[in-house]
Amino acid sequence: MVARNTHRLVPAVGFFLCLLSIIPLAQGRDTCKGFIVPKPVAHALSHAVPEWEVIDLSQLSEKHQDLWRKRHSQVCPGIAEGKFTPKAMKSFAVLLSKQQDGEPYLQVVLLTPAVRGYDMLQVTPPSGAEGDNVLTTAQPGRYRGVDGKTVDIRLNGIILEQLESGSVLFYWRNEKFHSLILSE
Repeated sequence: MVARNTHRLVPAVGFFLCLLSIIPLAQGRDTCKGFIVPKPVAHALSHAVPEWEVIDLSQLSEKHQDLWRKRHSQVCPGIAEGKFTPKAMKSFAVLLSKQQDGEPYLQVVLLTPAVRGYDMLQVTPPSGAEGDNVLTTAQPGRYRGVDGKTVDIRLNGIILEQLESGSVLFYWRNEKFHSLILSE
């Protein structure tokens, strides 16, 4: 009797274990849904730039999705969070994309808290895009550009990276964003 019940239990346990092994794979494909964007931020984006979408994991090549998961598994590749300007405690840098005439375009915007919702500031104008691009938050510190120039930043910076190609640091100084090419 025990053997008979065990015989029936083994396929059920096997099915259950297979089901459990699929769940992490499905969650691994979850693009940016695990990253909670405040409703006012999402609202500001949907009203200010409705034809643009936030870069998410699904827009990266499979190779770069794996690379991103290894480096930054807890964050969305199109959103960087930090104190990017002196007046804002917490802001969101957002990498937006859209197709125009069959060509991909990107722009980076910064959303900072305002009296009502969030204000949006354009960090980079829309431009043609190549490869897989992501955003990360740069910590305060000293950065050296490819030209040898160094900058010390006291606030967070925004790093726009074309994966396996190059990166640019955007940092706040004298009431506007400046850029430094970190790698080519």
